[in-house]
Amino acid sequence: MLDDLKGVVLGTDGGLAPVLDRLAAAGVHVWVDSGVLLGLVRGGALNAWEKDIDLGVAGDQLDALLAAAPGFRALGYRVAVNRYRGTVFSVGLKPESTAPAGALRCSVHVYYQVGETLWSPQVELYQPPPTPDVFVGRRSRLGNALRRLVERWFEPPADAAPRASRIASRKVGGYHLARAVYRRIDRGWLAETWPIREIYVPFTWVVPARLVLPLASFTANGVAYPVPNDVDGYLTLRYGDWRTERRDWCYWEDDGALVRERPGIVLNRLRRGA
Repeated sequence: MLDDLKGVVLGTDGGLAPVLDRLAAAGVHVWVDSGVLLGLVRGGALNAWEKDIDLGVAGDQLDALLAAAPGFRALGYRVAVNRYRGTVFSVGLKPESTAPAGALRCSVHVYYQVGETLWSPQVELYQPPPTPDVFVGRRSRLGNALRRLVERWFEPPADAAPRASRIASRKVGGYHLARAVYRRIDRGWLAETWPIREIYVPFTWVVPARLVLPLASFTANGVAYPVPNDVDGYLTLRYGDWRTERRDWCYWEDDGALVRERPGIVLNRLRRGA
């Protein structure tokens, strides 16, 4: 079904190859996921607008993944382990000056299996229009205040230019402090605490395990990439008509694997077999 897409010319990979090599050397079995998978299968390269790399890994690989962290630091990445109510849901790799040339940020998302289903916690921050609102429902006054705060962060006041250097230095200092705190906070605590949950919204990825496991391989320009077992079925679940490029696709509105419920609710339902 995918034979007509094989052998296409591979463009820049955003540092994907060295990350995959390091994971393979550590015995961690991951798959190329989300937009990177879509770009490789549909066009043989990362999409031109890709800003980060997404990989997936099964929960039984978590210990090996965490043990591989020192190797990524040696490769030039800053490593962040992200937890949702104590459950590790991703390991983030941020390239620093010593990272491979052209390297993008990378997230290794952890999927846990319950029965015939894979699930993973996710959270998303509100972004100003024209991006669709991540929150469904009516915000409280405090939620609206937080929304306006985010909008001010994305769009500085028009009179900021004369004070650009002062604002820039304050923003840089505040940003680094905020990131240092953020990396140590459990995402579940943020996403399930009112009114933060009105701008930092919890979701859950839910995927039939048969679409992913056991892993398969997809070859582009002589390079073999680890991919979900049923690539066509997986991409169809996530993107619908994935063969047709759609630039207005929105993750939290259009992703077929995304459930707009808190991970704990979804997990309890999966355990009951509902």
